[in-house]
Amino acid sequence: MSDQPPSHGTPYPYAYGPPSYAAPPPFRIPDAFGWSWDMLRVHLKVLLAAMIPTVVVGLVLYAMYFWRLVPIWIDMAEPTTSSTVQLDRFQDLWATVGLLYAAALVVAIPLSLFHGNLVRMCLLIADGGTPSYRMILSTRRAGRVMVTTAVLLVAGVLGTILCLLPGIAFAAFSMFTLPLLLDRDLGTFAAIRGSFALVRAHLGLCLLTFGLFIAVAYAGTMLCFVGIAASMPLGTLILVYAYRSLQVTGRTV
Repeated sequence: MSDQPPSHGTPYPYAYGPPSYAAPPPFRIPDAFGWSWDMLRVHLKVLLAAMIPTVVVGLVLYAMYFWRLVPIWIDMAEPTTSSTVQLDRFQDLWATVGLLYAAALVVAIPLSLFHGNLVRMCLLIADGGTPSYRMILSTRRAGRVMVTTAVLLVAGVLGTILCLLPGIAFAAFSMFTLPLLLDRDLGTFAAIRGSFALVRAHLGLCLLTFGLFIAVAYAGTMLCFVGIAASMPLGTLILVYAYRSLQVTGRTV
């Protein structure tokens, strides 16, 4: 299989404006998964290395999660007739869960530097290049990536608090934000607007792509977070495949 997503007989449009050629047929989800799986196998070592910081931090958070919550679960399992004791147990549970999730969100901001580099590596793979280990520690556009991640996290959390569906919808419509930011050197809000526009233009395909990405990422978390070392690069390759393929349809942001 080719190292690049299919261009339908036309080169990838690297210009900032819309291409002038006619729109080819849209990509297929099986093609996206197949290409991403092949590229993951070809570049497995460097992509796994790019995930080491995220996996290490994730394992630490997992350990904290169980270290703090298991005693609370054991305590809650003990029978009691006191409503005050039951209320105190639930308050301890939710306070601990909230603290751990807040810690995860705070840690996610500096970790986004490594995720941004992973996206950059996947963009390079989609363009037929070979990512290097030096890209893992690159600080190029680090500030913008972290600010963008913070904005996305805050907006997503607020949407989830207000009602679950707005948070999920925001995540789906903003999924191309980092590829746009890194590929086109856009600012935070310009990249978010561009992602919304691209998803709106290809809503059905983008929702299927987002669903596949979530399924792949969720599968990785099932193996005590270690599986995410492979599932996150695979999911990112799928997003990049969609991003590059949708750009050649002539309806760019």
